Amino acid sequence: MDDSSLSDHVETCDARVSGPDDPEFCTRPAEFEILRLLDTSVISCPGHLGPLLLGANNVLWPPQVQLLDAAQHPEKAVVTGSAEANRREAEFRASLGMPLGR
Repeated sequence: MDDSSLSDHVETCDARVSGPDDPEFCTRPAEFEILRLLDTSVISCPGHLGPLLLGANNVLWPPQVQLLDAAQHPEKAVVTGSAEANRREAEFRASLGMPLGR
């Protein structure tokens, strides 16, 4: 296997298509990794993230979920803004009587 085929490899979701007894696995690309206690991590597509968090064995609590290849997919990164921008937004919302949450 050469380097170009490695870069094209996409991991697929570890979930079963229609439940734990279904022999067919989901074929959607995995975007999340769920860490587990004394077990290998589980990878998940967005559609199966919730069911796997609730149904997979040995999931850490509170759950620890990471983006797969976050360095290669910056468009999926969560950007919260600077502390100063967050402070200004909170002050603005408070001046309008708006709740601080989104």
